[in-house]
Amino acid sequence: MVRTLAQASGHACMAGGQAIDLASVGISLSLPELEYMHLLKTGALIRASVLLGAMA
Repeated sequence: MVRTLAQASGHACMAGGQAIDLASVGISLSLPELEYMHLLKTGALIRASVLLGAMA
């Protein structure tokens, strides 16, 4: 369970999405770029919460 949460929070998911978010301040992202950012940030944590619930 710890590994699942760590992966969802790490550089390839939430932290990576946050980096994209911070790098794009003041510029417009295309729809695919915006969707990708949300997939990494919010999507990773929602996915992890569902998986953690199932594991529990």
